[in-house]
Order: sequence, then structure tokens, then C-alpha cells
Amino acid sequence: MPRNRMIKLDFWSDQKVGKSTNDAKLLFIGLWNLCDDSGVCRSDPMYIRSQLFPYSSFTLGDIEKWLSELEQNCLIERVVQRNEIYCIVLNFLKHQVIRKPSVFRYLDDSAPLVTYSDSLVRTKEKEKEKEKEKESVSSSSKTTAHIENVVDYLNSATGKKFNAKTKKTCSLISARLRDGYSVDDLKKVIDIKTSQWLDDEKMNAYLRPQTLFSEKFESYLNETPQQTLEDIGQNFTNVFNEIFGRENAK
Repeated sequence: MPRNRMIKLDFWSDQKVGKSTNDAKLLFIGLWNLCDDSGVCRSDPMYIRSQLFPYSSFTLGDIEKWLSELEQNCLIERVVQRNEIYCIVLNFLKHQVIRKPSVFRYLDDSAPLVTYSDSLVRTKEKEKEKEKEKESVSSSSKTTAHIENVVDYLNSATGKKFNAKTKKTCSLISARLRDGYSVDDLKKVIDIKTSQWLDDEKMNAYLRPQTLFSEKFESYLNETPQQTLEDIGQNFTNVFNEIFGRENAK
């Protein structure tokens, strides 16, 4: 509960007070009125403004700025207890004479206490951890979608039924993606090796994630797809049409 407090003459010549702006000095004096008899008050800017500056145009940002200034000048210390921020007016009892002290106290000796700066650091660390978790979940979701895309493409090309959730398959495809290869690169390897091995009774068994996306992936990626009879026939047709098409044009 707000109480009357005393301003000593040496307040005005105090070096720490002298470093503070006039607005911060006014706030500092006002905090004394809000303090319990041990020199502790709430540090909520909205509460402080409503109690000390109800008719002013001061913003909550102004209050917070002056509180920070007072703390930097070692006139107050902000602490956190049970998720509530409090101001401790340093040397309060040295300058105030409390004749009939109230039993009310903002701070509870039995509850843990941390400084406001440490609390801010912990809060920022928690926020960073949450952001990392979100990024991790987002990245994981994208990777899962890529794996499913690649496995579906492999199954379609080979007529097989590989499971996109198999631990080994996920590990191999994820490793190639982390190496910087794209989904299109993985599909290209599927196309290359399918053209070479699909109709080979022995090699067809190696059209599988363990082989295609292993440590030989890069060498597979740089191979040339094997031409099928259909491709050869189409190429012959294209050449034939080009040659005789020119002669007919003449």
C-alpha cells in the first residue's frame, strides 16, 4: 500500500542521483511511495504509471526506459519472483525512518529469487530454443515430404513397394539431401540405374535405396543413361526424317 516517504537534503547532491535524468529522478522518488517498508515495489510499468502519473502523457516505454536508467545508475535493482518483477530501492532503510513497519512484504523469503537481467537472458534462451524446435520440426517435415517423393518415384519406376518410413531408407535419402543434392538429383540416379538394370534379371535386385543412395551416389549421378531400343529407334527416325525431309524440300 502506498505510503508517505521522506526526501533527505543529501538526496539532491548524491552522485548516482545526479547522473539520472530529471524524469528518472521523479520516478525514483515516486517509487518510494509505492514500496513496502522493506523498500520493494512492483515493477510493472502499467501499474507504476497508473499510481504515479495518472494524468501525464508518459508511455509505458518511458517508464521502462527510466527504470532501466535507475538500475544502470545503481539506484534500484530489479528481481523476479514467481514470474512477477519487483524493484528493490537500494539503501532504502538507510534513508527512510520506518516507525511503525507494516508486516506486508512483496518478496517471500521462502521463494527463489533471480535478478531481472538473468531472467531476461533465460527468457531469450527459451525463445531461441522454441525457435530452434520450430525450425527443426519444419525442416523435418520438409525432409519427410522429400523422402516420400523420392520413394514414390522409385516405386513407380521399378514397380516395387519400398516403404518411405523405413529407418535405413530415411537415413540414406536424408544424408544425400544434407550433402546438398536435390530431389531431382535423386530421381536422376533412379532414371539412370533403371535404364541400366531394370531389364537385367541379376541387377534388378539392386534397384533399391541401399544401393542407389549409398556412397556411390555421386558416381551414379554422373553416369549416362543407357539407351533403350525404343530410344535408338526414335533417334534413327529423327535422323531419317531430318535427312530425307531436306531432300524432299529441295
